[in-house]
Amino acid sequence: RKLIELYPEQRHGGNAYEKLALVHRRLGETDDERGLLAHIAAVNSDAQSAYLRLIELDSARNDWAAVLTNAT
Repeated sequence: RKLIELYPEQRHGGNAYEKLALVHRRLGETDDERGLLAHIAAVNSDAQSAYLRLIELDSARNDWAAVLTNAT
């Protein structure tokens, strides 16, 4: 979180947002994970792993509109 505070404009692969999202995933904190993944996707349209995970999370919630948004 400190890295995000210091460098909020991170967009490269393996950034602090991705690492924190993975921590939330492993802790089962899907809402927090989803929020970080949505941020990653919003600032980097090439973040394929973030889009894929968002699709997985949204599919599990039967949120098909969100799946479609993240798939296109």
